[in-house]
Amino acid sequence: KYLAEFLKTNQTLVSLELGFNWINKYGIKYLVDALKINKTLTSIDLNNNFISTKGSKYLGDLLKVNSILK
Repeated sequence: KYLAEFLKTNQTLVSLELGFNWINKYGIKYLVDALKINKTLTSIDLNNNFISTKGSKYLGDLLKVNSILK
């Protein structure tokens, strides 16, 4: 939640490695909401987390509106 709050105002961080952090669908929801606002981050690694089907839907919806992430 705190990371997501930071990402809403981030103007320098372009890459973020969050693999193996036990992030679940609730954490992904916080991140997605922040990344809908963030226009700086171009890369995020979420490998080996617990995102679930619901979290994957949140990410898919994000990619429809965020063209900066690669």
